[in-house]
Amino acid sequence: METLIIFFIKSDNMEKRNYRFDNIKAILIIFVIFAHMLELFKTGNHILSKTYLVIYSFHMPLFIFVTGFFAKFSKKKMGILIFTYAIFQFLYRGLDLLLFNDGSKLIFNYVTPYWLLWYIFTIALYTLLIPLIETDKKVDKIIIISVVFVLSMIVNFASNIGYYASISRFFTFLPYFVLGYYSKDFINKIDEKTSKLSIKTMVIAILSVLAILSIVLIFNTSKINSRMVWGSNSYADGEYGILYKLLLFLIACVWIGLIYFIVPNKNIKFFTLVGKNTFTVYLFHGFIVLLLKKYEFFNFDLAINTLLAFVFSIVITYIFSNKYIAKALRFVFCGEFLLAIYKKANKEN
Repeated sequence: METLIIFFIKSDNMEKRNYRFDNIKAILIIFVIFAHMLELFKTGNHILSKTYLVIYSFHMPLFIFVTGFFAKFSKKKMGILIFTYAIFQFLYRGLDLLLFNDGSKLIFNYVTPYWLLWYIFTIALYTLLIPLIETDKKVDKIIIISVVFVLSMIVNFASNIGYYASISRFFTFLPYFVLGYYSKDFINKIDEKTSKLSIKTMVIAILSVLAILSIVLIFNTSKINSRMVWGSNSYADGEYGILYKLLLFLIACVWIGLIYFIVPNKNIKFFTLVGKNTFTVYLFHGFIVLLLKKYEFFNFDLAINTLLAFVFSIVITYIFSNKYIAKALRFVFCGEFLLAIYKKANKEN
């Protein structure tokens, strides 16, 4: 079964499987878990806090970009997204209440996504936009990209924009989705033009220099903060302006290009295997992070905490991406059992 979520992409419509994107997904999901664990103990440490910002400067934009690249409008897939979001919104809010009970009651709030579920909520909305942005005309694509980019830049001037319905993130990351969606028309041409080792090496060198400069900038300025890279706050609440948002967009584009060119398009056993089943890793790793937060697991020195966080990221990724575990979890929690029932009923009729 296919789904539009980047973490569960199947490229069966391609003559040759694109292992590059499987490998990229595997790398990104490890970054996701590691960054979420850093949140539990990075406070007060300059290096870890800045490393966290560097990770967030590129990993969500790249997620959205690749999701757009493979995106297709489908009622069946929309149903899967909605079902998955509804189930996990309930599970995460329930666990949060259980672990961090503040005396309140469980409220069925599905308009404001819980923590990491903003991604599924937002991708569902992006999917609904596909019929509107679908076009074969280059002029129309340029106009749409321009409008989307401008909206992304100016929407955060609204003082009341924020977590509600993930409106801020919806517009902040929308350009990456549209660029990814349109890039499927010319990405093969890019591969052809950079097929020569000398040209590819030069491109990687230039992008590497720019990426290093972005790291130096993030490490040496106090202007870039978590609320900026999350994309979840207005300019006023995030304490930044449109120029910094533009800067973050350029930084993200540099990283997208660099990671695309340096990740090989070949079957790397661990990464390729993980890349096929990262949807379940994304959905379930948050439960582990909440448990670690509740019981204050990371109470060692920073070096040990960082090492443990990295090891846990690998282990959690490996467990939840196991093809048997992933298949069982998707069947129960992501609506695949409903599809099985539907197919069986149709056969009987």
